Amino acid sequence: MFYNREVIHKKSIWKYCATLFVLGVLIFIDTSPAQIDAADINELKEQINQKSSQIQELEGEIRKFQVELDKTSVQAQGLQKTISTLETTNKKISTDLKVTKTKIDTTNLTIEELGLEIDRHEDLVVQNKQAVAIAIREIQIRDDESMIEMLLRTDNVSDAWDELEQLIAFQNSLQNETYELLGNIQTLAAKKGETETQKERLVRLNRELEGQKQAVETTKKEKDVLLSQTKNKEAEYQRLIAEKQAQKREFEQALFQYESQLKEAVNPALIPTETHSELVWPLDNIRITQQFGQTVDAKRLYTSGTHNGVDFGTPTGSKVKSVANGVVIGTGNTDLARGCYSYGQWVLIKHTNGLSSLYAHLSGIGVQPGNQVGAGETIGVSGNTGYSTGPHLHLTIFASDGVEVGTYRSGTPCNGVSIPLPTKKNAYLDPLPFLPSL
Repeated sequence: MFYNREVIHKKSIWKYCATLFVLGVLIFIDTSPAQIDAADINELKEQINQKSSQIQELEGEIRKFQVELDKTSVQAQGLQKTISTLETTNKKISTDLKVTKTKIDTTNLTIEELGLEIDRHEDLVVQNKQAVAIAIREIQIRDDESMIEMLLRTDNVSDAWDELEQLIAFQNSLQNETYELLGNIQTLAAKKGETETQKERLVRLNRELEGQKQAVETTKKEKDVLLSQTKNKEAEYQRLIAEKQAQKREFEQALFQYESQLKEAVNPALIPTETHSELVWPLDNIRITQQFGQTVDAKRLYTSGTHNGVDFGTPTGSKVKSVANGVVIGTGNTDLARGCYSYGQWVLIKHTNGLSSLYAHLSGIGVQPGNQVGAGETIGVSGNTGYSTGPHLHLTIFASDGVEVGTYRSGTPCNGVSIPLPTKKNAYLDPLPFLPSL
């Protein structure tokens, strides 16, 4: 068979131009927008790295403050030592605030970086789909051609089939690339959602730390007033501490008498089995300074004159965490009632396992009634409010069946305050059998 050289030449030019067109689409896709976004992304990455370095430096300062606080927390607290400890605590919390703010800045930069990457990949996917569609249309045209049309358009049948196979391979390659890009978009979108969640968590943490700093400053002012009241005499300070301890015992005894009048007992079937995996610790560092109740028949029971919870020694400003998933039932501050030496700032959480937890003597509260909290989530910061004679956390575990926030009625200065109160007998439970083993 003979062919017109001019026809063959024109067909070759057409094939060459068509190839350049498709390749041109891909070149435009892979270079122009990608280069612009890559510069922006690299700049954001550099800023993120700088923020991360700042965080590491600040966390190094925090560790030094914490070591100093851990040492003083186990020492006898005189007047001057207490003031010095509060000043160190204030410095630590101020540095905590800087760390949190820097983490928020870093999170914002990360969200911006992910947004640019998502936009870039979405553009590439759209344009790749267009290129795939072009290839598909070319394949359909080739499939619709008869053998005679193929032979007329190309030099021979072999060339026509080669062209068809090339288009099929090209289309498959583009489809694979599109699937890969779609997978990247899903991954990036998930990361962006995760980063938004982290940002919300950091904002909450920043609010809590602001409250923590204010609480420490307030405590420092109170101690300054105390110095004035005692005229900087240690003996007078110790006398005031002794009075506070006596008032604490008075409150506990009055509360026990109130509870003794209850008739109905809690339903044991609503209390979970005692296992050390039921709750998590409320603090990062655990040091128990007073246990629950007293030992009776190898078990610790709440009896007259005994403790209705567990005390943990910890510096003012330590993060206090929920011991399980649940909802905040109430918060309050008994110090607002003049002369009431009780729980000070407190939080009550009802958990999903039949237990409720009370956190007392806080210096700051980061949650509100109705808030859902998770196990290990920060709900406030420890302190020295209420009848506390030194920085610590008081944790009480109730059977949820037998506790509510109510108005306390007694002949003490705490009459009329709002606090968690047992509504049934045997509502107080020893926390330690539910907490992890030491």
